[in-house]
Amino acid sequence: MCLEGGSAGSAFFISSIASLEQLDRTILPNPACISEVSDGANLLAIYHLVHENVVLNERYVAWISKFGSGVTHHLSTPSHSPNLFTFEASALLQLKLNLIAPGSFPIPHYSSEPTIPSSPQLNLLSRHETFSFKSSKMTAEHVSQLDYSIFGCSNRSELVSRLKIQPELADQLESLESNDYNSMASTGESKFIDQIVVTTLGTGSASPSKYRNVSSTLLHVPHGQGHEFDFVLLDAGEGTLGQIKRKFGPGWKETLKNLKMIFISHLHADHHCGLPSLLAERAKLDNCVPLALISQYGIYLYLNEKSVLEPLGLSMGRVQWFNSDHLLKNSDKRSQTMCRFQALTSSNLEIETVPVNHWGKCFGVCIEQKTQSWKIVFSGDTKPCQTLIDAGQNADLLIHEASLGPEETELAETKGHSTIDQAIQVALKMNAKNCVLNHFSGRYPKIPPSINKMNDQEMNIVISFDFMSCKIGAIHDLQKCIPALEKMVEGLDLEDTPEATEEGQSNPSPSSGKKRKTKKKGRES
Repeated sequence: MCLEGGSAGSAFFISSIASLEQLDRTILPNPACISEVSDGANLLAIYHLVHENVVLNERYVAWISKFGSGVTHHLSTPSHSPNLFTFEASALLQLKLNLIAPGSFPIPHYSSEPTIPSSPQLNLLSRHETFSFKSSKMTAEHVSQLDYSIFGCSNRSELVSRLKIQPELADQLESLESNDYNSMASTGESKFIDQIVVTTLGTGSASPSKYRNVSSTLLHVPHGQGHEFDFVLLDAGEGTLGQIKRKFGPGWKETLKNLKMIFISHLHADHHCGLPSLLAERAKLDNCVPLALISQYGIYLYLNEKSVLEPLGLSMGRVQWFNSDHLLKNSDKRSQTMCRFQALTSSNLEIETVPVNHWGKCFGVCIEQKTQSWKIVFSGDTKPCQTLIDAGQNADLLIHEASLGPEETELAETKGHSTIDQAIQVALKMNAKNCVLNHFSGRYPKIPPSINKMNDQEMNIVISFDFMSCKIGAIHDLQKCIPALEKMVEGLDLEDTPEATEEGQSNPSPSSGKKRKTKKKGRES
C-alpha cells in the first residue's frame, strides 16, 4: 500500500499556572518549539487556565504577544470569566422559591458577562462550550443552556408565566404577596434573639445532590450598631466555601473575616470536607477576627497535617482549636477552656457540647448568651437524644436533623438518624420556641413530607432549603408559606432539567413508580 505524505495537523496548548510563585519557577516555551514537538502541527489555540494575577504579569503578557494573529487565546479565571450557576436546576428552584418569600430566598449571585471584553484573539471561556479543530481553523459551539434573562425579570406576572406556574399556585402566590411575608424584615420585637439570622447553606446529607448541598448552617449574630454581624458556622460539608460565595456575592470576604466560631459535630465527610478550603481562603485575607474551631481531635489532626501544604491560619494563631470533649458540661477542663474561648472571641458566649446518639462519636452544641437571654441548639447527626433535650430546655431555636420520613423509623434507628416526626417531637419535649429542620435524605431532594400534620402544638417550625435566610423572630411568618412551598416543588422530578422546565416539556409523574438513578455531583468548592 502506498500513501501520500500527510498534511500538518492542528495543535492546541494548555497553560496551567496556579500562582505568581509558580510562574517564577516556570520556563515559558518559545512559540516555535510548540509546533516542533507536535510534528509541525499548526498551533491554533492556547488555553490559559491561570490565576488572575498571572494574566496581568508583564512577563506572561510579553510571552502571549509572541504568538501570531492565527492563534486564539482562551482565558479561564474565576475573576474574569462569567460566573454562571454550576447547578442550574437548583438555581431555577431558588427563583421559584423567591416568588413565595423573597426575603428568605434571594436569587444567588451570578454574572453572565465576563469582566473584560473578548476580542478575535481573546475568548473568555464559559460553560457549555465545545471546540473542534481542523487543519486550518478552529470552531466553537455553545450547547443550549439556561436563559439567564429569566433571573432579571422584574415583572412578577411575566415571571410566573415563564416559569409555567400552575394557575392554582399562581393565585396562592398573589395572596402571599398581598400579605407581604418577609422573614428578613425588622420583626418589631425588642428581643435580641429575634434579630439573629439563620442561613442554611447546605441542607442535604451524605453527598451533594441536584438540589441540596451537604450540611452547613451559618448564624448571623448582630454586633454593635448598624448592620454588622459576627458569624458562627455549624458544620462545613464539601462546597461550603462555594455556597458562601454564591450566597453573599462580593460580600463573601467580609463574612469570612468576621467568622468567629466554627463547630464541627463529627468526623463524617459530609460535615467537614469543606473546612480546609474555607480556612485556606480565609488565611489569604487581612484583618480577620480571631477564629475558634471547636471539634474532635481528629479534625484538628488532619488540618494540622494539611497546613504543611497550604496555610490554614493554624500556625499564625488566627485559628485556635478547642477540643469538643473539654466543653462537655461535666468536663474538668470546661472552666479553663471557656475562659480561653471567651478571651479569644471577645464574647461572653457559653458553649456546651452534648454527646448525641449517632454512629461514631458525635456532638450537638448549645450556644447561650445569658446576659441577652438567648439559647440556640444544634443537634448534629443523631437519633432522638434525651441528653440533648435536657441540655437544650427552653431553647429559642433548635436546628435539628430530619434525615428520613416518618415511615422509615427502623432505617433511622439503624443509621443513627432521626425521622422528621421524631425531630419535631424532640423540639416539643425541649420546649423550643422555634425549630429549623435540615440534613434531609436524598430521598427528598426538594422537600420532605408535610410537617404541618405532625406539628400538633403549632410550634414555629420550618423546613430548610439551601441558601435560605430567616430572622429567628420571623420564623412564624415563613412557616405560613409551607403549603405554597410544597406546591411549588411537588412537580419537579429528580432528573428534571431547567431547560425542560423552561421549554415546557412534560415532567414524569412522581408517582409513576419508576426508580431513577441520579448522579452524585460535587458542589462548588
